[in-house]
Amino acid sequence: MKTSLYNWQVSRQGTNIIYNCFTGAMYQLDEEHAHFGDILEQPGINPSSGIFDESSLKALESAGFLIADDFDEKSHLEDLMESARSAGFMKLTVVITRKCNFRCSYCIQGSGVQDDSVIGENQLRNMRNMLFDLAPASIHTTLYGGEPLLYPEACFKTLETVKTVDPKAMAMLVTNGYLLNRDMVRRLCDYGVVAAQITIDGPEAVHDKRRTTRDGSGTYKTVLENTLQAAEHMHVLIRVNVESDMEFDYTSFRKQFESNERIFVYRAPTTYNHQGDSERGSENFHSIETNTCGEEVFSKKLNARFPGCAITTRMCAVILPEGKLVRCWNQVQDPSDSYPISKSGLFSSHEAWRQWNPFSITKCSECKMLPICGGGCPDRYLKTGVPSCRYTKEGFETFIFENFKARTR
Repeated sequence: MKTSLYNWQVSRQGTNIIYNCFTGAMYQLDEEHAHFGDILEQPGINPSSGIFDESSLKALESAGFLIADDFDEKSHLEDLMESARSAGFMKLTVVITRKCNFRCSYCIQGSGVQDDSVIGENQLRNMRNMLFDLAPASIHTTLYGGEPLLYPEACFKTLETVKTVDPKAMAMLVTNGYLLNRDMVRRLCDYGVVAAQITIDGPEAVHDKRRTTRDGSGTYKTVLENTLQAAEHMHVLIRVNVESDMEFDYTSFRKQFESNERIFVYRAPTTYNHQGDSERGSENFHSIETNTCGEEVFSKKLNARFPGCAITTRMCAVILPEGKLVRCWNQVQDPSDSYPISKSGLFSSHEAWRQWNPFSITKCSECKMLPICGGGCPDRYLKTGVPSCRYTKEGFETFIFENFKARTR
């Protein structure tokens, strides 16, 4: 037997924890067995015989802290990620328009390509032909923008087109929520939309400073009302963009939605990259998440991510309203690296993104967090040559410790 490459020991406040980033197993070590953590944290070593008693040996092996001597853990992880990338599931995003009825202070939609293009018959015909040629096992469609609900008929036509290929196709909508009134929700549900992502950046005073209409008016009351109405018919993901200078009680904000089983609230880093201010957002997300959001954010399990970012999967496409195909939402405003909407265009785009492989990046390949982060953001690495590490060592240990507390409450 040898130790896993992905064991992580955390000792805080008199509590000793050993966690495996691959299997998600987490054990608390009592005082008698605290020294196990020092041994298990050394990757790939063969512990001396007699260190672990038989019951401990079986428990550590079943949880993945100890593995067989001939088991190549890293190759197995790479195989799992590659298998997930080759699955027959189609991840389809259709950008209905880049136009938006909001003028948010941070939104990347304010930079790059600005036009009045709306997805139309020619683009949808090419998309349908591509989908027939691909023959995916299933299709999940995301309606995206801009604000897609500025053109509801284009949304409905898009969903109709997808259903000619996969009659059981499900869809979700990314919207600011301002136009998502009760009648709109019912029509979307009729076309197979099962979920909506809506951004609410905290309570009214905070939200209305950050997310206004184009004339500067607040949007909170309308968006909140529409969100609650939508949740009567579909699942709603409320995104809260967080950053270092946020001044509100996230825990209290989140709790107002806890009684509704169809609403899920989550945090995301505010993206200021187009303004050169990423330090307030994604680059500093862990410390922001910890300081702003409170202990309860860690209740989610820390599980391995396969295959990492969806853009590396074989069948992932973002259809742009002008009739081009890209892979990443970051390319919506910068489609310089685009392809025709076709099977050959999709596979050509896939080959381009396959340049990114976390197992060929030393910093990622040797990192214990690789199963958790999946290698980070491929787009950022291909643009900068630097892996996008979400956590520092200290920050990740805080995440493990708080997750342990949440699991054992």
